Amino acid sequence: MVRVACDPREGLDPARQILSDDKIQELRGAAQAVRQARLDADSADLLNQIQADGQFNGSHVEDILNQFCHSYVVAGERNPTLSVEYNGADYETLRTLWAAAQGICDDAVAAGAAAPFFTNFHSSPAQNKQAAGKGNVGATLDSRTWQGNLLVNLGGATFNMHINIKN
Repeated sequence: MVRVACDPREGLDPARQILSDDKIQELRGAAQAVRQARLDADSADLLNQIQADGQFNGSHVEDILNQFCHSYVVAGERNPTLSVEYNGADYETLRTLWAAAQGICDDAVAAGAAAPFFTNFHSSPAQNKQAAGKGNVGATLDSRTWQGNLLVNLGGATFNMHINIKN
């Protein structure tokens, strides 16, 4: 740091920027460690329960939750779109499994778990976004028609997975 500050080609401004960047990285790492510890302390042990429960095999429930967990820890995207497109019947099956994940959390609370990390699992029926005037994807040229949503709170933060439905 002193070398950068004393170097006539660099100077104080770059040295200050390096210090600032280092402090931001340190704070970001500490915040991520706190969020990871909260996730690891899930009293319902939901991720392990889902992995062990055969009804979830082959579904995207575990993948979606793992993506949300990663986003929670690194403060990433909270409203992603699943890369797999579903048909209407398969989406309804996914919604049923999503509700079953809430059931695991409810059972854990009934058995004495203090405060599950995952709460408020809910979903919306497929909606024709184009007909509802919501056909554009943000400020992009991409468009969508039918879409559903799977929502859940992780440590109090709401995450929403958009599911594109092919009809």
